[in-house]
Amino acid sequence: MLAFKIENGKVAEVAEFDGQCEPWLYRSCQEIQSWTAVERIAEQATALGGRRYVATENSNRWPRFDVVEAPAIGDAVSYSFNGDTTPDGKVTKVSKSLRVVRTDTGSTYYRRGKTGTWLKTGGRALVRGHRTERNPHV
Repeated sequence: MLAFKIENGKVAEVAEFDGQCEPWLYRSCQEIQSWTAVERIAEQATALGGRRYVATENSNRWPRFDVVEAPAIGDAVSYSFNGDTTPDGKVTKVSKSLRVVRTDTGSTYYRRGKTGTWLKTGGRALVRGHRTERNPHV
């Protein structure tokens, strides 16, 4: 989960919340109560440079609003389904709207509504990094 250092009403820093962030300096998306607020945080975080961040809405989950790091060209990715994760090359194309992500293996992922989830046919979800993991199927 991402946390945002807010100074003078603007995002000054983005950090991965790992329990080490000083809570009075950082704000997590668990505290955000509106779509406009989460969009503003995503825009300000993107303006810091480096990565692109996107506002998300999960109407059936908590936190309802969140900000995620968008896939970028050159990112190593994998796909995951039912606890099994398999490498799927590197991102070669991301549409301007962030709706479609393509990899060098020929896979195409589509963003699911306003969520932070990109899926390909068969329900396989895009995940960051090259990972090979298997569900133990006990």
